[in-house]
Amino acid sequence: MSTTVTTAPLRLRPLEEQPASAGRRKRGLIYVRVSKARDDMISPELQVGHALALARSENIDVIADPIMDLGESGRQFEERRIEDIKQMARDNQFDVLILWIWSRFGRNLRESLQHLDALMDYGVEVRAAKEDFDGKTTIGRFAIAQMLNIAELESNQKADSWRDTLLALTKAADHEAVGLSARMSRYGKPSVAAVDRVG
Repeated sequence: MSTTVTTAPLRLRPLEEQPASAGRRKRGLIYVRVSKARDDMISPELQVGHALALARSENIDVIADPIMDLGESGRQFEERRIEDIKQMARDNQFDVLILWIWSRFGRNLRESLQHLDALMDYGVEVRAAKEDFDGKTTIGRFAIAQMLNIAELESNQKADSWRDTLLALTKAADHEAVGLSARMSRYGKPSVAAVDRVG
């Protein structure tokens, strides 16, 4: 009888199994994401500023310009530069990925954790400047998962709110169309567009 050995994701392994960058300063990479790119947005500068402050306080050398996903949803990963970051991690180009807050990494808990596990398997530590939990500890990993869970919850609530708003607007428009059709038919001029809309 054969037994299958399953390796736990790195974020769930004991501290002694975590890779270390001993003997040199850690190399950092900053990741920035905003959902809507606008000329007047301040969010990228805000995110970079906090990430640089964390890097300075922890003696992390930022090795490249920030990687930015501007105008990209946190719910999807396909169109974002996360795969580029993972390739850089595979190539051992940096040790720490620095975010502003955890929702910038993703608003999809399952996929976010999968990508984080992959980065950690490549020996990369992921830090959030304003929500800085130690991902090498059990409670830190729990806190990170909770922040990502909250990010997904907020996204789902916004989607629910938009859906309810659109439904209410559609019902109001349909109600208006019925009223217009009735008023027009009183004068012998039925509104085809209104009848089509409600029919």
